[in-house]
Amino acid sequence: MIKGVPVLRRIDAWAVDLWFRLPIIRYGSEIGLLLKLAKIALLKRKRVIVLCRFAGIGDIICTFPAVREFIRQNAGSQVVYVTRIPYRSLVERAGLPLSCVTTTMNTIPPKWATWIVQKCVLLSYENEAEQTERPPAHLIDEFGRSLGLSHVSEEPVLVIDPVQVKKIRAHHLQGEKKALILVHTGPTWLVKEWPMESWSRLVARLNENACVQVLQIVADRNVTVKNARCAEIPGVMPLKCADDVERLIDTIAAADLLIGIDSGPIHVASAVGTSCVALFGPTSPEFLKAKNSRTEAVFHKLDCSFCHHRRPRLHWQTGCPRDIACMRDLTVEQVLNKALALLSRAASPDWSEAVLTADKGAPAH
Repeated sequence: MIKGVPVLRRIDAWAVDLWFRLPIIRYGSEIGLLLKLAKIALLKRKRVIVLCRFAGIGDIICTFPAVREFIRQNAGSQVVYVTRIPYRSLVERAGLPLSCVTTTMNTIPPKWATWIVQKCVLLSYENEAEQTERPPAHLIDEFGRSLGLSHVSEEPVLVIDPVQVKKIRAHHLQGEKKALILVHTGPTWLVKEWPMESWSRLVARLNENACVQVLQIVADRNVTVKNARCAEIPGVMPLKCADDVERLIDTIAAADLLIGIDSGPIHVASAVGTSCVALFGPTSPEFLKAKNSRTEAVFHKLDCSFCHHRRPRLHWQTGCPRDIACMRDLTVEQVLNKALALLSRAASPDWSEAVLTADKGAPAH
C-alpha cells in the first residue's frame, strides 16, 4: 500500500501533524464526514447511529461481535461504522448489516449534527485509559460494554475469498511442500516482541521438515509505533501483505498455521478459522486471545507477567524493569511444541507424519 513508500509515509506523518496543529483541517474533515452521513440518512430516510473505531486491525476485528449484537437489539436503525481508509475492507469482510464510511483521520461527527446523527459511540475498552477502577475483561466484552451490552457470546468472523485462498496455496505449496506456515514478528511495542534470534531458531527447526513452507508477514508500520521497522528472518520468504488488508486476510486464511505475537494477525487467524500459536508476555491471553480452540497461547509465566493489565503498569511499551524477561525467556521449544500440536490436530494424512518429526522439548505453558 502507499504507506509502504518512504516518501508517502512522511507525507502521511506531516498530514497527521497538521491535523493536530490546524483546527481548520479537523473542521474540514468533520464536514466531509457529515456529508457522507447525510447522504446515507437521506437515502434511508432516517437518522443514523454512528459507531467509530479507527485502529488497529485486532481491535477493529474484536468490535464485530458487539456491533452485530447491537444491530440485533436496534433493529430498524441505520448503523454506520466509521473507520480509517485502510480498514474499510476489514469492516466489509465482517459481513455486518451496516454501512461503512471512511475518513483520512480520526474524525467523529460534530455534536450539533443531531438532525443527521441519532447517536455516536466511540468503540473503546477500559484498558485504553490510564486510570480505571473496573477490572479488565476480554476485549470483545469490553467493546460490548461501550455499546451498553452486558454480554457478547459470538466470536469475530471474516469472509474470505475462496478463489484467492486457493491461488495463494497453489503459489506457495509446490513440489513436496504440503504445509504453509506464517510467522508474524511485528513491529509492535518492544515489550511484546520475541527476540529475533529466537525466531531464527524456530524457523530453522521448522525448515528441517521438507514439506513445510514458512513465510514471514512483513510490514513497516504500526499505528502505535513511530518509525516502525520489521526485521526479516534469515531463511524465510518475506510476504509484504500486512499493509494490504484484503491480501492479509486471504493469505492467513490460506495458511495451515500462524505463529505470531499479540497483534492484529492473530485476530485475523481466529476470524478466518486458521490455527494459531499466539505469543504473550506483558499482555494476558485471558483478555485478548480468541476463545476458540484453534488459537493456543504460549507464555513464560513470571510473577510480573501480564503487567499491561495492572495499575500502575510495569512497562512503558519500549522497556520494563526486568528487561522484558517474559518474552526473552520464552523458549523455542515451548512455541514449537504448541505449533506441532496444532498441526497434528488439523493435519492431512499425506503430510502429518513429515511435519511431526521435530524433537519434543520442554513442555509448553
